[in-house]
Amino acid sequence: MKTLIVTGYFLPGTNGGGPVNSINNIVKNVEGKFDIITKSTDVGSRIKYQDITFNSWLKKENYRIKYLDTKKFIYIYKTIKDKNYKVIYINSLFSEFSIMFYIATLFSRTQIVIAPRGELNKNALNMKSIKKKIFISIFKLMNKKKKYKFHATSVKEQEDIKKILNVNSVVISNLPSKIETNVKRKEKKIGILNIMMVARINKMKNIHFAITSLSDLNAKSVVLDIYGPLEDKEYLNYCKKLKVNKNIQINFKGSRSKEELAILYSNYDLFYLPTLGENYGHAIIEAIQNQLPVLISNNTPWINLENKKVGFDYPLDDVEKYKETLQKLVDSGETYYNNKFTGFIEFIKNELEVDENIKKYKSLLNITTDFESRRGL
Repeated sequence: MKTLIVTGYFLPGTNGGGPVNSINNIVKNVEGKFDIITKSTDVGSRIKYQDITFNSWLKKENYRIKYLDTKKFIYIYKTIKDKNYKVIYINSLFSEFSIMFYIATLFSRTQIVIAPRGELNKNALNMKSIKKKIFISIFKLMNKKKKYKFHATSVKEQEDIKKILNVNSVVISNLPSKIETNVKRKEKKIGILNIMMVARINKMKNIHFAITSLSDLNAKSVVLDIYGPLEDKEYLNYCKKLKVNKNIQINFKGSRSKEELAILYSNYDLFYLPTLGENYGHAIIEAIQNQLPVLISNNTPWINLENKKVGFDYPLDDVEKYKETLQKLVDSGETYYNNKFTGFIEFIKNELEVDENIKKYKSLLNITTDFESRRGL
């Protein structure tokens, strides 16, 4: 039997960030039969994808996919009813797209697995909080009938799910993207710091904190290039108005595909993301896979990074620690980098646990191999 994955946004879109990576890595790495239903547009766009047939199943290498260009409930209901899915995996708790599938499957016996993707983080809940509180109250009533299963990607997210919804969840970390191991980083120059941030432009990513922490650095040159789609224009304008010294350059570079970003990592000395919260942080992991040191908040699953020799993680209330570290990196050269940041390969091997997590995904999605199915295992 197949597994249906419901996600508001997917490839070829480039603006969906981590959740798109999460789904793509599941269908690439977990041996199963997958169907994906998604929208016909990218995040924040009204322009439909080009050269794609909508409302029909399209065969890809590891899955089939249907791009819907209609929000008619009856069409969604018929799409599900026509297939006998063992599990339906819904990517996002609050999205309008997810809600239609909750309703369409309310009286179905199919197991529904929901991945909130960090949406129950306290900082995320504070945004549009009234609407979310109303939805949560209604959803709790729905859960009494349906008994949804929940997927958390970290222990912290598991705690958030328990606190807000009072339900248990299965913890399985996201699967990382596969990165070429032959990584070459450019030489670090003393007095110069080239910084990369990959983040959607919204308050959760705490971009203004990053800009402010750079504003008074003593350096020949500091460049912060921010790659990511625009989600909050008002916040972008606020960030652009922040004052920095003349030697500090802040560039909003727009969205980039994964393939484009893969080429860019080697041009930088640091990946910076003082986020208010990440349930995983694909961009952080991809920076480490590309052997780029990271400076992040401690609001992610990735902590004790200095001891692991891949970067730094600090609480956001210790602004001076961020400034001290940034100044230290400005003043450092290639010798410091070669001695300080030596743990990338070990981190990938020990922290990501790819093989074990693939087994857990198979269990969560009730996937068996053909051999197991024939033996009745």
